Amino acid sequence: MLISVVLAVKNGMPYLPLSVNSILSQTEKRFELVIVENGSSDDTLVYLTSIVDSRVKICSIADRGLIYAYNYGFSLCSGDYIAIMDSDDYSHAERFQYQLELLRNNASIGLVGTSIFYFGNNPKRKWFVGMPQKHFEIIKALKVGKHVMVNSTVMFRRQILDSVGGYRESAYPVPDLDFYLRVGQVTRLANLRNVYCGFRIHENSFTSKNMYSILEKQNILISDGLDSKPIYKRNKMFYMLKSYIMKIKLISWKFYRKGLREYLNGSNVKWIVCLIVSGVLNPSKAYFFIKEKLVLNQND
Repeated sequence: MLISVVLAVKNGMPYLPLSVNSILSQTEKRFELVIVENGSSDDTLVYLTSIVDSRVKICSIADRGLIYAYNYGFSLCSGDYIAIMDSDDYSHAERFQYQLELLRNNASIGLVGTSIFYFGNNPKRKWFVGMPQKHFEIIKALKVGKHVMVNSTVMFRRQILDSVGGYRESAYPVPDLDFYLRVGQVTRLANLRNVYCGFRIHENSFTSKNMYSILEKQNILISDGLDSKPIYKRNKMFYMLKSYIMKIKLISWKFYRKGLREYLNGSNVKWIVCLIVSGVLNPSKAYFFIKEKLVLNQND
């Protein structure tokens, strides 16, 4: 098998069918789709058992968390390349084709993502964001907390897992960021400039429900690493300053996500107010995303 795609899901309805169908519709046909159902209580299993496609492998396990589910899926992969898909996102039909082409033509690159568009309930609204393409730019952005690689866009060589292992439970709730930083120490990272994945924005997403925890662990990762005692726990004043900055970032992020949801769901004014507030609270991050959106649109 050439490509193994891992999709871990718990209570994925009603978005799961779009995600699965976007994978099954890829122009690159040499793949297996490993779906790890992780203790769902909705109609996820009903939908999964209705799929008739020999490329799909469905494994239902007791709920031991998202990281365990992904690592379990990795253990079942037989492909030379592994791709990730999230249960509420979308992949363009040519995603695998162009990611595979880049990896095969560039031996020094071990992991590749893509630029994305955010989408919601209004099919006429999308928000495009171009991601940096070069390894140095990606690593630099990751180390200051910028969201420049998206979990549901990545494809990597199978030997990467042998080199660094899978997702680490200790990195929850940002195992993907921890994974990228570790992978970046043994190989180069890249993003396709063109948009090949859609990232759904909704209030019940994992990110929306875990924003504070995500920021907190992200700060630990980029400041100290998981294997050392965080600086802010060794120094009281530093801890207070870190806590204050994190609260500001959290408020900014909440306004940013709310602004995106309002725009994607059809708002004409409210989204602008939310994004202005977000930008005032965190100018650096706001500048990055606005700049990347404008550059991408100009190039397209």
